[in-house]
Formats: sequence, structure tokens, C-alpha cells
Amino acid sequence: MNLHEIDDGVWRANQPSPRQLRQIVKRTGIKTVINLRGWSTWGSYVLERKACAELGIKMIDCKLYSRRPPAAEEVKMLFKLFDQVERPFLMHCKSGADRAGMGSALYMLWKQSPPEEAVRQLSWDYLHFKHAQTGILDEFVAEYARAHEKTGISFPQWLDTTYDKKALIDNFKPSHMANWIVDRVLNRE
Repeated sequence: MNLHEIDDGVWRANQPSPRQLRQIVKRTGIKTVINLRGWSTWGSYVLERKACAELGIKMIDCKLYSRRPPAAEEVKMLFKLFDQVERPFLMHCKSGADRAGMGSALYMLWKQSPPEEAVRQLSWDYLHFKHAQTGILDEFVAEYARAHEKTGISFPQWLDTTYDKKALIDNFKPSHMANWIVDRVLNRE
């Protein structure tokens, strides 16, 4: 399982099975699960929702994407969750690499950690490929890091005044081979 504590009472992981979720609760005492895959009709979602209910854990759906940078509204929604969610909490996606990495990086930026610390959440240590289309998430954090280094701008201010999602998408060029590995070999969403 790709399970890691990124801060006191803040965990990231891949999609847990009901059995794994019970083990995680026993180990960590989590009270909330933030599902970064969003609502779905997939069996894994239905089983997780049922397991959370049985364990008395609140499950919150908050969709992020693995191959496009977050919109400012999505970031603000996640920041609002970070302000309100009961701890300890777990955030997850399918593999625990890309959306969980972005959620973790955003958590670091929410708590005002330096962007260099935030981008570490998007690394090979968590099986994240930065040279595939999933690397646009790294570029999102790097774009902020460059603006912060140049001007000292805070992340919320950058998000509201400078962030240009379209330009970021237009300028990002992933490797075709890395995309093939992520899409065909690893079968990521």
C-alpha cells in the first residue's frame, strides 16, 4: 500500500480496499477520508463508502485530476476542507501517486510550507511520473515557486491574481514514452 503520513494526522494513500481501510483506521485512527477520485458508480467507490459508514468515518468526495492542473476554485474547495476536516484524515486517489500527490502538495501550500517542500509530494518516492502528462501537476507547483522566488507572492495571492491555467496547459510538453508507461503499463486514470 502506498500509505504515508505527510504531517501530524494527515495521510495520503492509494485507493484502500475495505480490509485495508480497517487496517488503516486501526493503525492511524483516521476520522475522515477525502476521496480525490470524486463520486462514482465504481465498485471500489461503493465498497469504500460502505466501509467508511460501518467504521464511523466521514467520507468526502473532492475530485482532482491527474493530467491537468487544478482550477483555482478546486484549490479553494480543498483548502476549505483542510480548514474544516476532522483529523486524523486520509486523502487518496487510485494509485496514491498523482492526485494524492497534488492534494498533498496543496496541503503543504495551505499550511504555508515553501513550494520546494510542496513539490516533494510529487515525486518518484510515491510512484509519480513527472515526465508524463501527470507532470503538469509538478509544473503547477513549479510555476508558483518561480513567482514566489521572484516576488515573494503568497500562494493564495498567486492563485487569485497570476495563475493562468490555460497558459500552463498550453506550455507543458510531456514525453510520449512516459505517457505510454503511465497509461498502458501502469494503467493510471
